[in-house]
Amino acid sequence: MLFNSFTFLLFFGAFLLIYKLLPSNYRKQGLLVASYTFYAFWRFEYIFLLLFSTLLDYVCARQIERATQSKVRKAYLFLSLFINLGILVFFKYANFFGDNVVSLANLLGVETSWVTWHLVLPLGISFYTFQTISYTLDVYHCRLNAEKSIINLALYVSFFPQLIAGPIERARDLLPQFNQLKLRFSQEAIYWITLGFFKKMVVADNLAPFVEKIFNPDIQVGAVDYLWGMYAFAIQVYADFSGYSDIALGVALLLGVRLHQNFRQPYFASSFQEFWRRWHISLSFWLRDYVYFALGGSQSKRTLFTYRNLLLTMLVGGLWHGASWTFVLWGALHGALLITERPWLGATIHYPALRFLKQCWVFHWVALAFVIFRAKSVSQAIEILRQIGEGIGQIVGAFDLETFPKVGCFFAVVLGLLDWGQKKQWFIPTASNNGWRYWLRFGILTGLFWAIMFFGVFRGAQFIYFQF
Repeated sequence: MLFNSFTFLLFFGAFLLIYKLLPSNYRKQGLLVASYTFYAFWRFEYIFLLLFSTLLDYVCARQIERATQSKVRKAYLFLSLFINLGILVFFKYANFFGDNVVSLANLLGVETSWVTWHLVLPLGISFYTFQTISYTLDVYHCRLNAEKSIINLALYVSFFPQLIAGPIERARDLLPQFNQLKLRFSQEAIYWITLGFFKKMVVADNLAPFVEKIFNPDIQVGAVDYLWGMYAFAIQVYADFSGYSDIALGVALLLGVRLHQNFRQPYFASSFQEFWRRWHISLSFWLRDYVYFALGGSQSKRTLFTYRNLLLTMLVGGLWHGASWTFVLWGALHGALLITERPWLGATIHYPALRFLKQCWVFHWVALAFVIFRAKSVSQAIEILRQIGEGIGQIVGAFDLETFPKVGCFFAVVLGLLDWGQKKQWFIPTASNNGWRYWLRFGILTGLFWAIMFFGVFRGAQFIYFQF
């Protein structure tokens, strides 16, 4: 069920009515039923995977907390990690590993083959698996007490606003909020929902046909078109994914739950480290806490060890997105960029013009990396990047004005101005209802609403990050 569909509108409207009528001590159960119903609209049978992950981590966490012997605690932790990651690897990476083993064997002269399993990737499995893993690890490291209520833990795993595409919430932040559920209609919730629908339906979905054409390996376009396609996808993927996160934040606020903001104007970052503190924040901090720190972080006196940890962390981040060498290469490139800039991170930029140039530098590297991310194969990514190199030299050259996404590009500029205003804190969603900020926010929300009505794409296009 997509946020930008009429089905979700009916579902959420009916749920809000029931939620309001339910006694406060039954709202938790009602929200859990709604979450499973929301997931069942996709494929009913995969609800059992959600239930299994919940029960597994409920039992393992309770046993970890009760155990007095270190080896028993480690055994239950290993059981949880092995099964959760095993399910993720089976559904997401089995064919990828099998195909590559066969290719390697054939390269060595051993004739073999791999029978491709036509598996349907469970929706949101990468998100809720990382969420359950963080819960068990936090209990093991005594950062959190094991949850005694199976209802609470089930709701933590399946909470429908962020179930499919995050943010990846920590149990210590989300679980306590389930004990104080209350329907809350607020201007902040409306702000995030409206902004999210604007990003998705007006910006991302109006850019989507142009991006699809540019990255279609069966269609040949000019070098300048590839260059514009690079910019278009960088804006599309940001508007699409942050749009989902904003809607999730607003919907959760209506239910009395506060999720973390998953994006904070990432394209205004002046370093690659800052970019990852602003882009998909919940995944960035998950990788930092459970991969980078586990590898040793930057604690080693040997700089090469720190660089190794950065690279391995970003490779994990790349693989998290999918079973393809393009994602591995994308993660490796970001790891290399983080390593390259690290010796100069402490340098202070005093001049606004230089800071702007640094932001442009970071944005263009990120956009180039997204070409690899979006391409169907490494060979296609290399060819597109080659064409972009030629396109830079003929930026004022001709390109196909017929299919150029004029509406999407115009509102991409509007989105850039909105992000700039948010960065400058001109219209903070939590600000009081007095003063010029209130009227500015009111005017912006009104403008965004009418932009959605007149220019929004209402065909219910899927969100990009649903595939991960």
